[in-house]
Amino acid sequence: MEASHGQEAGSTRDSLSAVFSGLALVAGLAELVYRPFLLCPIGFAILIIGAPMSPKYRRLSVASAFVLTAGFVIGGAFAVWDSRPLY
Repeated sequence: MEASHGQEAGSTRDSLSAVFSGLALVAGLAELVYRPFLLCPIGFAILIIGAPMSPKYRRLSVASAFVLTAGFVIGGAFAVWDSRPLY
């Protein structure tokens, strides 16, 4: 009975890690079109919460970090070029 409880706890952590990493990925994509300096800290805070929860979705966390960083740089450059607000 305890083994199944441990598996449920692990699968819950895996699911939460995937959800948080996915939210960070969405924030990184949204940075490209809407206020990159506002969404980047929020996305990294979500990623910092979700990444250490489970090693199963480590690649998704790394991809989310890359997209957040690229969205920050590229979205910031587009915002300056297009005279949109940065934050």
